[in-house]
Amino acid sequence: MGWLASKQSKAQLVNEIKRDNPTITEWSLVGNHLWGLYPAHEDHAKFKKDDLLIHVFLLKSFGNGEYGYKCLCESVHPCYYTCPKKFLTKAVVLCQDWRDQIIKYHANKAARNNLTFSIGQVLDLVNCSVKQVRVVNVSPLRGVDTKTGQLYRIPKKYIPV
Repeated sequence: MGWLASKQSKAQLVNEIKRDNPTITEWSLVGNHLWGLYPAHEDHAKFKKDDLLIHVFLLKSFGNGEYGYKCLCESVHPCYYTCPKKFLTKAVVLCQDWRDQIIKYHANKAARNNLTFSIGQVLDLVNCSVKQVRVVNVSPLRGVDTKTGQLYRIPKKYIPV
């Protein structure tokens, strides 16, 4: 399925999606991922009356004041893991592997949030062009590239756990 886009802001699009999906019982916006708990169709043999499914509306800016979305269900194993953990306990399991990735994502996020740093500490970074920095400030976390001497703000997502 492709993207549906229109001339509106992200906030307007989120409100429109919520208005157009009144059966979704709970919402959570995480960055550009709008998560929702959606009632299963009762006529489908494998679902019961009160079963809920997890859907994600991927939000994207197309520029020129346009925002769009694409909707995915858990059953397609979306490659996005920011789903709130509380949704996992409320919805029917359609893809256990995807749920395992969500639990891993939240565990890594919690571990990163509990990291402590000291000035002068050398950090190896992952998934970015700068490979190693020496910490010069801890709040906000800033480091100097050990090769170039360039100062950078260091997002915790680049620090391996």
